[in-house]
Amino acid sequence: MPNEASSQFSTADNLVQRAEQAEQAARYAEASLLWQQQVQKNGLPLHAHRHIDCLVQAGQLAEAASCSRTYTQRWPDRPVFVSTQLQLAYEQKAWDAMDSLWAQLADSAGERSKPVLQLIRERLQARDYPGALHAAEQAVRFWGDDEQVRLRYQQLQYRYGLDPRIDCPVQPPNLEAPELDAETAMLAIRQFADEVSNSTVIPLLQTMLQRWPDFRPAILMLLSCWQRESSYEEILVFCQRRYEAKQQLEAFSMLQWVLALSALGRIEQAVSLVREVEAQGHMANVVQHLLINTIGQGLSTNPELGAGLEALCREHGIEGLEQAVAFEAQLRPSQRPLIPSFDATQSVAASLRTCSPCMAIVFTGYARRVGAVPQALLDRFFAGHGIAMVRLVDKSGCMYLDGLPELGAVSKQL
Repeated sequence: MPNEASSQFSTADNLVQRAEQAEQAARYAEASLLWQQQVQKNGLPLHAHRHIDCLVQAGQLAEAASCSRTYTQRWPDRPVFVSTQLQLAYEQKAWDAMDSLWAQLADSAGERSKPVLQLIRERLQARDYPGALHAAEQAVRFWGDDEQVRLRYQQLQYRYGLDPRIDCPVQPPNLEAPELDAETAMLAIRQFADEVSNSTVIPLLQTMLQRWPDFRPAILMLLSCWQRESSYEEILVFCQRRYEAKQQLEAFSMLQWVLALSALGRIEQAVSLVREVEAQGHMANVVQHLLINTIGQGLSTNPELGAGLEALCREHGIEGLEQAVAFEAQLRPSQRPLIPSFDATQSVAASLRTCSPCMAIVFTGYARRVGAVPQALLDRFFAGHGIAMVRLVDKSGCMYLDGLPELGAVSKQL
């Protein structure tokens, strides 16, 4: 017969397992009840935090705020519960409650600025820019000597504030300063990047990664800069070297690696790469993008390529292969020349003049794409109907408000 203590541990483990399963299945109301029971039995602050997260996901914001207050009293040295109350206050625009909550957060966090920086990041991720700016202003009040807090405040004031005295620095950060840490360096580079081109930012990120070679935000920003410049060969060399050095998959860079191969037309190599590393991590998102980028590049006519993608889609539960093959097979033969290349150094690319009175203007966003659709596929689709296509790139990142000087130079071919 098991003793009483072992029975309690078994019950607790069972509760945690059931709560995690419910959470993974997005049954957040059920998960919140299970986490609450776990906290009542033998709870840890981590379990309490997951209880609140599930309440928020379930839309039970009032209950989440109430539990956060309770947990703050139980664990007064844990700023995460006060931070959660602040997040909920921002969600509900409860400005009157914020002053006292900020004071509580300052008391519980002490000199630690990590909770407030995380709060600002979450406001930005929620696209609550006024809330993020307000949070940064409050952070400066209590953590004014913290370099990361100061940089974040300056950045948000420059982007969204009304204070004309706040300027974005035009000098790059000193990445060799011995007192500099990776988080502060990243904030400084992001702020400097607002005023300069990708070609200026890329060497800074490369220098930063020499000092902090595994700092993920810098790696992702470098890959994004190369992608925006269509420097696909640089992406391939970078990812290949990291993979060879570590002999393990870095899932956060895998998508850019596969997209770079796809952009260079090396679809079969991309499929082989995914097959090589798929056992090391969850690759469903990568396989989805690979499938999309394969349409129009021989998916319906290359049996070997089709078989490779079919195996990947089946193993990762990706639907749509049959529809993709059927769509490519129905693409009409081009009635005009295709755009020869999508050069990232050009803001405008256009097909040659045709007799068609129709023209499609494609405004591109991140990585020169329209949503998840590769531009080469759009070009081939419109060419099959004899429709001219103009591709515009917002190289300055200002929603085309600066205009496109190159448009006049290509107007004769339209």
